[in-house]
Amino acid sequence: LAAAGGKTSVLVERFVAAVRDDGIAPGRILAITFTERAAGELRERVRDRLLELGDRQSARDTESAFVGTFHGFCAGLLRAHPFAADLDPDFAILDEGVAGRLREQAFATALREFLAAGGEAELDMLAAYGVDRVRAMVELVYLDLRSRGQTLPHLPVAAPRADAGELDVEAAAACVLIDDLLARFARANEQLKRSRASVDFDDLELLAQRLLSEHESVREEWSARFELLMVDEFQDTNPRQLAILRALDRANLFTVGDELQ
Repeated sequence: LAAAGGKTSVLVERFVAAVRDDGIAPGRILAITFTERAAGELRERVRDRLLELGDRQSARDTESAFVGTFHGFCAGLLRAHPFAADLDPDFAILDEGVAGRLREQAFATALREFLAAGGEAELDMLAAYGVDRVRAMVELVYLDLRSRGQTLPHLPVAAPRADAGELDVEAAAACVLIDDLLARFARANEQLKRSRASVDFDDLELLAQRLLSEHESVREEWSARFELLMVDEFQDTNPRQLAILRALDRANLFTVGDELQ
């Protein structure tokens, strides 16, 4: 545990101790933080600390360590095993601007299908909430559930209660309709990305998690590859990132986080 301003310092000192005291080669260390800028700062601080201690060889060897983001690690993993991950070997990674525009197209497609397959209930729901509000709700739920590990998100099905009032019944009916629209939106978005042989940032983690869980040989290979796993800003990890860490962990995971954040 470390407070704001101290987390990276703790990680730097543990990295240096692992190299100098435990004899772990830098190339056998996986250090993850949440931005490319932070990763660059971490690598530079580790190198500077080793130089300060007079260990020039280890300072040079830090270039072989994997110091980067979860997205960077997942991209490397998927590029090493594209067919096992059911990906085009030359897949592209969409920046958030392009991914957002594809989601706009996907919602338009989903909305047309939703209305074509529906009736008065669908029209009433859209009239009650407004198309823009429904779109915002669907996209927010989509992104939130994907952060929890759902590739094609669905709302949970609530069992009807015997004492349900009129508003509860109406809300449950609206949730069923929104879930239908959500499913159509998710499928349309996947088809658009697939047609471009591309993935978004969420896909990198979702597909990496699935690859590690479904292919034991891949999981074992990448788990054995690192003698030390390190994660900065651990309080910011999401469920799919935790699943990736659990798949790689063999009692060699070191995390730094602020319990008050």
